[in-house]
Amino acid sequence: MKNKAFTLPELLAVIVILGLLVTIAGVNIANVMNTSKRQTNEMILKNAEDAALTYALNSMFIPNDCAVNDTINDSNVSSITSSCKKTVTIDDLIKGGYFKDDANKLKKDGSVVVYKIKVSKKTTPECSSSTSIDCYNIQTQAFASSSILK
Repeated sequence: MKNKAFTLPELLAVIVILGLLVTIAGVNIANVMNTSKRQTNEMILKNAEDAALTYALNSMFIPNDCAVNDTINDSNVSSITSSCKKTVTIDDLIKGGYFKDDANKLKKDGSVVVYKIKVSKKTTPECSSSTSIDCYNIQTQAFASSSILK
């Protein structure tokens, strides 16, 4: 009668294969978790920006002649003069009912910058050679730096 048990090399081969599968799965799971965390943080910042825009449109005034040419980011936010940008704290947004930080991911004293930007030049004949601010389509935007994340 033959012995129906696995041999040691067969068992070792199975253990090595399972170990490789667990390693590959672990790396993929870690990548998915990191991507998910990054996307969640981006979404939270975008929601804070949207809340700041709503807040600003209801209670702040930024003159059109303050409009900048480029979108604001961490490297150029300081280039906007203080009279042309408004800031609102996360705490103010929460207290005003504009934002909920249920995940508690943002610093309460973190600020969102609200500013105006020239999005395009109007195509009317009088604007073809003019640099007047009235010849631009102006949009209010907000910028929340990742530094306000906890």
